[in-house]
Amino acid sequence: MLYKYADINDNFTINNLINNQLGFNRIENFNDPFDTTPVPVINREVIIKYINSQQNISDDEKKEMCLMPEKKLKNIFLETIRRPNFTSDKGITCFSKTNDNILMWSHYSNKHKGICLGFDINEKNLNKFIDTDKNITNNIFNSNTVYKLFTIKYSNNRPILNLFNTNPIELSMQIENMLISKSNIWEYEKEYRLIIYNKKNISFPTGIYYNREYLKEVILGANLSINDFFKLYNVIKSFDINIKICIPNKEIYKLDLYPIDNNTMKILYENLTFLKLLSLSNNEFNLSILNLNKTFDEESICNLHQILNNIPLNILNKIFDKIPLSNIISFYPIIYKESIQNFNITNINSLLSFISSIASYSKYL
Repeated sequence: MLYKYADINDNFTINNLINNQLGFNRIENFNDPFDTTPVPVINREVIIKYINSQQNISDDEKKEMCLMPEKKLKNIFLETIRRPNFTSDKGITCFSKTNDNILMWSHYSNKHKGICLGFDINEKNLNKFIDTDKNITNNIFNSNTVYKLFTIKYSNNRPILNLFNTNPIELSMQIENMLISKSNIWEYEKEYRLIIYNKKNISFPTGIYYNREYLKEVILGANLSINDFFKLYNVIKSFDINIKICIPNKEIYKLDLYPIDNNTMKILYENLTFLKLLSLSNNEFNLSILNLNKTFDEESICNLHQILNNIPLNILNKIFDKIPLSNIISFYPIIYKESIQNFNITNINSLLSFISSIASYSKYL
């Protein structure tokens, strides 16, 4: 299983989940300036030969370039390999072998507010994972498009690259090594890269279609908000996948992954939505409209309503943007174990405690 950390509010993640797509980026957009930046190998004789073969350069310019010092030639070389015309046909998406790394949740999932997707992907099933037919139909691929899955190599030594290598096989190997080499400092990421070499006139970044059956798991971040849970639930509720949520361990620096089955997730969604309905209803409300069980004490539901009704909807939405879903899983199990409509008087104190904690947030907004 390989995992992809994602920010749920980056304008791509939700749409990609709906459309079964993965975002593939270009190398110059990576966050590490050393990533895919090789040590240039300069062979002046080969470079001079290349310069003199260019028909769009004047003789005076050729002469000036041929007399350039090696340091300047290397700078030109490095600048060239970061230009879009060199990188736009190479799309890369990154995965990790780990799903509970605290740093990766911080860096790639918006401070633990996002999600992590688990894919059943390896070198053997790569052709089935990528939805080739759909990519061709949508004019992203052609039948000759090449894609490979690589394990990142970590080292203290940067890769070398001779862009003017006259041996095409050696040049290809050097470029590939450049794309999959990183500093040892990133070794904790246990990174894999899926690289697409696209020879069509379509450039990256872009979304590539995959087959949903290979999406096996969605993990919710420890700081995923209630409102973002609403957003996500409406997308994944019909998916046949495992759902987990990160809960910060109470004793050590560790994320515990807590499984949530479909029924639990449905109850959680409906109960939290129900609380919103209570806050929106008028002071004089009809219990039958709210479909409450007769065993639910009327005075108690009035107390709930009174607390929530004093919180304006815009404030309640801000509160639901702040409260992590993991807090409910950790401290208020009553909210996801049984539907509020089926509560009886023994449940009410726990529910009132939760509502009071919601109300306390309004003082700080």
